[in-house]
Amino acid sequence: MLQQNETPIAMKAVNNVKNLIAGLTILMSVQTLNAQESTGNIWTMIPSSANLQITTTRGVVTTNSEAVNTLISNFNITSIEKAAPASRSEKLQSLYQIDCQCDEQDLLVEVAKLKNTFVSPEVGPKYETLGMPNDFNLAVSNDYALNLINAQGAWTLTEGDSSIVIGITDAGYYMNNMELFPKVVSSNLNFSMTNAAHGTAVATTAAGSTNNAFGKSSIGFNSSLDLRPMNYNGLLEATYAGAKVINASWAGGCYYSFYGQDIVNEVYNNGSIIVASAGNGSTCNNAATKVYPASYEHVISVTSVGPSNNHERTIGNAATTHQHNDAVDICAPGYDVYVTTTNGTFITANGTSFAAPYVSGTVGLMLAVNKCLTFEDVDYILKASADTLVNVVNPQYAGQLGAGRLDAAKAVAMAKDFSKFDVTVSQSVNCENFTYGMFTGEFYGEAPYTIEWSNGVTGPMNTVNAAGVYELRVEDNRGCRHYSEIEVIEYVEMNIETMSYDITCNGLSDGMVKIEEITGGVEGFTYEWSTGATVSKIQNLLPGTYSVTVTDAKGCAKTSEVTIIEPAALTVDVEITNPLTGTATGAVDVTAEGGVGAYSYVWHNGMTEEDLTNIEAGVYEVTVTDGNGCSATQWAVLQGSMAGIAEAIENGDVKVYPNPATDVVNVDWSVEGVQTVRLMNLNGQTVEEINATGVSATTINVSELPAGIYMVAMEMQDGTSATTKLIKR
Repeated sequence: MLQQNETPIAMKAVNNVKNLIAGLTILMSVQTLNAQESTGNIWTMIPSSANLQITTTRGVVTTNSEAVNTLISNFNITSIEKAAPASRSEKLQSLYQIDCQCDEQDLLVEVAKLKNTFVSPEVGPKYETLGMPNDFNLAVSNDYALNLINAQGAWTLTEGDSSIVIGITDAGYYMNNMELFPKVVSSNLNFSMTNAAHGTAVATTAAGSTNNAFGKSSIGFNSSLDLRPMNYNGLLEATYAGAKVINASWAGGCYYSFYGQDIVNEVYNNGSIIVASAGNGSTCNNAATKVYPASYEHVISVTSVGPSNNHERTIGNAATTHQHNDAVDICAPGYDVYVTTTNGTFITANGTSFAAPYVSGTVGLMLAVNKCLTFEDVDYILKASADTLVNVVNPQYAGQLGAGRLDAAKAVAMAKDFSKFDVTVSQSVNCENFTYGMFTGEFYGEAPYTIEWSNGVTGPMNTVNAAGVYELRVEDNRGCRHYSEIEVIEYVEMNIETMSYDITCNGLSDGMVKIEEITGGVEGFTYEWSTGATVSKIQNLLPGTYSVTVTDAKGCAKTSEVTIIEPAALTVDVEITNPLTGTATGAVDVTAEGGVGAYSYVWHNGMTEEDLTNIEAGVYEVTVTDGNGCSATQWAVLQGSMAGIAEAIENGDVKVYPNPATDVVNVDWSVEGVQTVRLMNLNGQTVEEINATGVSATTINVSELPAGIYMVAMEMQDGTSATTKLIKR
């Protein structure tokens, strides 16, 4: 990059100081005069249905409406013209600006009364530049601004592209400035240049001539310029002239306007990126106040910092700040920056007017390396690459200085590698032989697309027959490019390993099957069971056959079946040997069947043998448990004698009922010689004894007894006895 040539600048500055001062003096006078001639303006819709015909002859406005003509006369209306003639929006084509020598608030009230002619009137914008030269230097000794934003780092990546046009909307321009006129590719100069110095300074900062052995470098380097008036229509003119970036170093008001937002939206929808000055601290009477157009949506708002990343020009003096609020997006050098005005004159200046073009020029460089960036892309990159400065010298402005200070080098680097447009590539697999993949690309740029695969395919669908890495290159209609590498791996057929758990006990529904492992296929498996379940494990199953179909990420499926078995019911049979009366010669032989696994035995008296021998008459209870914890219980009743009463019990001549019982038990017998009816528990203890001599029936009250098993013993006069089991609930 050519270094600044201080000597010629100094000489030319000296030669032009007087002329500039005189020009600025005249400018100030013109501004004052203009302010006296027109003190207010109104924006309003005039629908076609109003059929209002407006004629201006020698500065005199007349219409075909008597009421409007009265308004013109009463409020000294000087013009009624379209406010946004460059708009292609039907709505904005009906937007008019009414200028007057009057109090605009009074005019607004009267305009609102003519509802058949004027719709939704509001106070119009007040255009003002956001920065004026404040002192003169005879030489550019140190252009800190370009160094602060790392301009040279950005220029190592790109020196810009002349096809990228930066629109400048401003008060006026010195077209003979040699830093300016070679870069202008289009313009509209048919307007009153109220401040040519301001527009020239802004334009040359954004994209003045660079590397021309004269003056100072601009951040925009080889970007081109489009020059437009300082108003909202200028934004529209610039976007439709092809400007990709539009700089607005001016304020149009201190209030939100729906019409203003509509204009900004039209520019945004046309693909242009608006960068605007946030305000100069005193703008709108308060540094925290939002200034427009900078604070509209779809606008990048820029405030100022100085050589030390200081938001206060004089550090510690809050009165020397420019705008700061939550609408600010980013900061750029705006204090004591060098600018050029008239040809060969360089001065230092203050104002967000001169901060904004550093951002606009940087956006031009970003678009030079990536023409496909959208407003959202640019906004994100600028903020993501910005140098955080709040916690360094500006802690009191946290949340009010956007993302920090512009870093042009980082922004351009990020823009260069930023995704151009979205491409989605889906892969399907031949699930029968697993030998190739088919890839289908979906593209989200601007059609039509030029598509090329590394194996020679030129369409979105590509069938490959071998594993490897395949390159995809796509270019859309804008020239945006996308590059991807897709790895094709050899597809391995899926294999499903399952783990099943059979039902534990007959009659239960506690079976379970789970997928233990899947080999092969492509991760991203889904499951569908014959039960309808879509998880990897199903449980609480009844006996039967269950199937699961596993589908991988490529749509290949494999089915596996599992059978859940229910074990046979656990049964217990006993074979008894009754003892001789009064002896321990009885036995119980137990036979268990069904269930699963080895059996264990527990008798009511704590014994754990399978069979019992050498036992006395009585009731014996055994519980058999299998390997799954399932159990079954059986009783064995050993009688001391098989004669007399025992036979009667067996033959049904003795009845004990109800059995099971809850309250009262009836005992009836049709044999003779019964002496005693005895109720005993399993420990052989007598619970109740009834004298049965001479009767054939009795009752036993068991309501107070604990639930369990009891024995009813019938004792005969001849000393024989027999027992039967009673269950108490």
